[in-house]
Amino acid sequence: MPQNKYFFAGVHASKESQFYDLPHGLSDRADVAELRKRIESGDDDQFGLLVLLGDRLCFQLRFREAIECYTNALDISPNAFGALRKRAPRYLCIQEPHKAFEDFLACAKMAPQTLELEYRLGISSYIKGDYETAELFFERSLELSESTPEMIAASSYWLAITALKTNSGKKKWMDFNFSLPVHVQTGYRSALFALCGFTEPEESAQNAIDQSGSLDGSIILYSAYCMLEASNEHAKAFEILDKLVGWDDFWHSFAYLAAWREWSAKKLMS
Repeated sequence: MPQNKYFFAGVHASKESQFYDLPHGLSDRADVAELRKRIESGDDDQFGLLVLLGDRLCFQLRFREAIECYTNALDISPNAFGALRKRAPRYLCIQEPHKAFEDFLACAKMAPQTLELEYRLGISSYIKGDYETAELFFERSLELSESTPEMIAASSYWLAITALKTNSGKKKWMDFNFSLPVHVQTGYRSALFALCGFTEPEESAQNAIDQSGSLDGSIILYSAYCMLEASNEHAKAFEILDKLVGWDDFWHSFAYLAAWREWSAKKLMS
């Protein structure tokens, strides 16, 4: 896969290596090897080097090793917001959302009521299955997103998806303005067409399949699964979910991580 605008390496770790802690078979890039050498030599800036090494490992989606780096950095400076903030989402990428939530919550105590942290606390809550809590965080992130079209789209999407899980009847996301200039979170906006009732979930799913393996496709397909599941069309829903988790690209995206967790739970019950 070529290097892309989402900033991860074309040659990267597989989802299986990170979800199941299996060997990834990758060699260190030259920059990673150099950083390891400096750390092992006892360079004075151990904290900074460990954080940088974690960042470089993330570029190859080697999240388990990155978490170890950030943890070692936090051992040196336990209250370092930056290292904690970097470690938190990596726990999501290895299917440990409870630890991600704890890290994001610790970050929020240092920098309360920020859009980014409210949103990510919602994501962590959602992936670990605490949908009622997730709904509260997404409501707050949507309120804080008022001048940020990209985050209005993202927060509206997740609030809509969460409402399908909680049956709360809340509809704040229905006010989404489709004329907003959304240039990055386009998958969220596309999915909202179906979530707002303008297209059927099956049509939305086919649009996603046409974008097989893309970030936008994952976002749209996961929402189609959630809509069908909420309508008790379980066989159709699982067929879509099964198709989504078979994709290998963008497996570290929030929609894919949520899909994988639900798929794994259903496989265990079958």
